[in-house]
Amino acid sequence: MSLPLYVFVQGDTLGLVVLAPESETVDELAQRLARAAAPRVTLTGKLRVVHRGRALPGDSSLKEAGISALDRVDLSSEPAGG
Repeated sequence: MSLPLYVFVQGDTLGLVVLAPESETVDELAQRLARAAAPRVTLTGKLRVVHRGRALPGDSSLKEAGISALDRVDLSSEPAGG
């Protein structure tokens, strides 16, 4: 099943609404979101997806991470060195 998600990317002026398959990994979602926001903002460094205040492990699926339809996720990049 595809999940509609609200997404906010660090430094972007727009919020995004995306459809994401439950089986997609957090890392795959992060890459896709970074590409979607690329015309407005470029993130450098390791990408981090945050859901309900918790950074998610990149190798987990969205379902395993507990993401549900209409949830908000935030995409940012980790500061250099960490």
